[in-house]
Amino acid sequence: MRIFSGNMETSRGVRFESHTGDPEKDLAYERERRRVVDEDGVPTEVADYLDYFAQMIEKKDVPEIHNLYEQHFPDLTERFYRERMWPDEQTVESIVGSDNRLFIILYKELYYRQVYARNQRGPSLSHRFESFMNYQDLFSEILSSKEPVSLSLPNVWLWDIIDEFVYQFKCFLA
Repeated sequence: MRIFSGNMETSRGVRFESHTGDPEKDLAYERERRRVVDEDGVPTEVADYLDYFAQMIEKKDVPEIHNLYEQHFPDLTERFYRERMWPDEQTVESIVGSDNRLFIILYKELYYRQVYARNQRGPSLSHRFESFMNYQDLFSEILSSKEPVSLSLPNVWLWDIIDEFVYQFKCFLA
C-alpha cells in the first residue's frame, strides 16, 4: 500500500502536497511532478489522488468525496487520460490495497463510465459486460450484507450511479 509522503492538504487546494510558497520553485516542482510516473505507468499525482480518494471514502468525508469526484477526477482525466484509459483494477489495488473492495468497485464504476463516454463507437461487448457486472457487484455489496454497509457518497454520485446503471442496462439489452 502506498504511503503518502508530505503534508496532505484538502483537495480543494488543487494540489495534494505542500509547496514552498516560492512561485518559481513551485512551478518547477509542478513541471517535474507531471513527468514523474511510478513503475505501473501511473503518474504520481494520480496515484496520490487514488490513495487519498480511497481514504476519504473510508472516512466518509462526503464534501471532500464530492470535490474529488466532481472536480479532480475530470481534471486528472483531461490532463493524463485524454488519449488512454485510466489504470486497471489490479494497478489501482496495488496503489490503494486489495482490502478496499468497496473503493475498487466505486473506482471501476468511474472507469467504465469513462469507457462509455470516451469511445465514439461505443464500448466493446466485454467492457459492457464487465461494467454491468460491476454494478451487480456494487448492488450486491450494499444489499446482500447482513449489516448495513458503512458508505456515504454525495447525492450527485448516487444519482449518477443509478442513472448510468439504467442507461447501460438499456444499451446492453439493445
